Amino acid sequence: VEVSMNFFIFNPFPVPRPPADHPLRRRAIELAGRLASPDKRFAAWAKEVGVACGPLAPDEKEDMTHELDAGIAHLYNLEEKHLVHIFETFHEGWDYDARLRATLKHLRRWKS
Repeated sequence: VEVSMNFFIFNPFPVPRPPADHPLRRRAIELAGRLASPDKRFAAWAKEVGVACGPLAPDEKEDMTHELDAGIAHLYNLEEKHLVHIFETFHEGWDYDARLRATLKHLRRWKS
């Protein structure tokens, strides 16, 4: 893909563009920024994004990942059935049940 990807294929893909003050946009930035700042190498960047920097407990990292997955799904206006389909067909043979349940929990919270 790196060698032969053409922008005429990539550019038409829809990308949600909620307003800067949209709470889910702000939360997605916070979650993604925090997940991407696992150690002091990212301290300056984390400060620019406005998130803490450093290791996360495994369960906290996992929950943040589930919430980010759900938030992005919500921004794309995906329904539960769409998210289930994505999880069911993403990798053949992967054990997705726990991650799907956790992501759906967050999706339901954002939908309400």
